[in-house]
Amino acid sequence: MEQLVVVDQIDLNDESFKISRNRPRPDLYDSIKKYGMLEKPYVIKKENKYVLMTCHNRVRICSELNIEKIKVILLPAPDGEIFFNNLVLKLFRNGVGPLGRIKILNIIKQYFSDNEIITAADLRKITGLPKEYLHGENAGRAVLSFPADLLDYIDAKDINFKTIKDLVSIDKNGLEWLNSWVGAMQIGVNFFKRITEHLFDIFRMDKINQLPLPGDEKIKSDADLYAEIFRIRYPEYSNINKQSLELIDKLSSNILSVDFPDFLERDYIMLNFKISKNSSAQEWRKAAENLKDEYIKGLLDLL
Repeated sequence: MEQLVVVDQIDLNDESFKISRNRPRPDLYDSIKKYGMLEKPYVIKKENKYVLMTCHNRVRICSELNIEKIKVILLPAPDGEIFFNNLVLKLFRNGVGPLGRIKILNIIKQYFSDNEIITAADLRKITGLPKEYLHGENAGRAVLSFPADLLDYIDAKDINFKTIKDLVSIDKNGLEWLNSWVGAMQIGVNFFKRITEHLFDIFRMDKINQLPLPGDEKIKSDADLYAEIFRIRYPEYSNINKQSLELIDKLSSNILSVDFPDFLERDYIMLNFKISKNSSAQEWRKAAENLKDEYIKGLLDLL
């Protein structure tokens, strides 16, 4: 049944059926601001409030824009077919992150366990969930208990389930530490994955007290943060880095530069010659003569 309701009567804190990410597309905000709600949300009545089954981000934007009333479709009870249709649409629009995919299972078990619209095999196919999430509750429960900023980051950045599995193996203190950093700084996905890989070992080595905290003046970027984590995980790295810089300085010139992997992530180095039209034969010969075996071997031995 379609009806006009006051936005304030919709309980935005009740996310029982929400599977979409918390960060809607910027164009969605602009669209609602310009045209209003073009899609009618499905709702159910709960005491003196309405609970959303669809359009969670859209209705929240309406609230932020101080839109007083919107048209909704009131359902007598949670409707499985409407939920599954919305699920497929959200997945098609790439509006569901890994946490939303895990939440789907909880919603189905709680509200639609007798519904035969979708099979477990089909659900895995369309969501990409690993088997352990479909056939047990512990894996999903562990992930959904992560701290809030970390959950938001995982969903917004679409962190893969392999990395999420690594996070589950990290203890509560480690997750809280990671939560504090994703809430304080923009961290790229590649650096996040690498930090996660090293964090378990740092706790196993009982080096938790060496971890930098937000506000540390040495940490200006996610690259700085990863470098510090790498140093803690591999204490010998500082000495290796010092030796490599000394050897690179001996090899380098205006014509020759050395590409040495910052975090020893490959087993080779690259020597780059840059010879311009104005370079003299004496200059590039001198650079070539400076390629001493001991310098190159010294760098390779550090990898």
